[in-house]
Amino acid sequence: MSSKLGDKLNFNSIKSSAMETKQVTQAIPPRSGVTFSPGQVIEFEVPGNRPNEFLDVVNNLRVKFPVEIATAEATLDRAGVYSLVNKWEFIQNGVVLCSVPRANVLLSALCDFQMSAEYKSTTGALLEGMCGDSLRGEILPIGTHTFYLSCLATDLAMTTPHRSLYLGSSGPITLRITLESSAVALFGVGVTTPTYSISRPELLMSSTYLFKETMDALNKQVGGNYRMLANSYDHMSAVVVAGTTNAHIKLSFAKASLERVLFTMRPSAH
Repeated sequence: MSSKLGDKLNFNSIKSSAMETKQVTQAIPPRSGVTFSPGQVIEFEVPGNRPNEFLDVVNNLRVKFPVEIATAEATLDRAGVYSLVNKWEFIQNGVVLCSVPRANVLLSALCDFQMSAEYKSTTGALLEGMCGDSLRGEILPIGTHTFYLSCLATDLAMTTPHRSLYLGSSGPITLRITLESSAVALFGVGVTTPTYSISRPELLMSSTYLFKETMDALNKQVGGNYRMLANSYDHMSAVVVAGTTNAHIKLSFAKASLERVLFTMRPSAH
């Protein structure tokens, strides 16, 4: 008759020890200036040639945005401080890794059906200028207000399944943020139009460094190939003249697979 010892007496079953890693935290200034006005581009450089480091773009990459409101009190759109971002771009060695035009319009749509009221009234309110379930963002008096943006809706933040970005490539990655015009980004009260500027923004990143033993084990496991699959948003626009009863608009891109289609309608001035 065979017998089996219980788990409490199975001394050959031992948990593996955790691999050694460390966090590397940086505050990176922009390389394209110090103070930025609507329509200008803020450029940051994410360091490359770091073969032992990985970056969680979703949770460990943020942009510190000190927003200076001038001339009049301003109200953000319901996407909060993302109202100020016209376009996200990630570029490496001249190749566009991802580009999200009209990012503020996209984030406003995603806020409506993908973000919970709890998030928008807690983290969103504290860091990103959102305002719960209100159809507006934070009201900003004249002065400086500091926010922290995540790279939401960019390809590198939408890997499936979630993966950290390998920083061992030979070239750095340039992050470009194109600022929206004041007329589109801000709502004012009265005849005076509010304006804004961004002074001394910073890119805050915390990467994970793997020591040699850990890195060797990972390299062996994946065969040295750090491939990622990501979702992406593509954008196209068209003008529908007032009084039009029907319109046929042809998409300017083709996709092998499609998860969702978002439609937004805005006045032409916005």
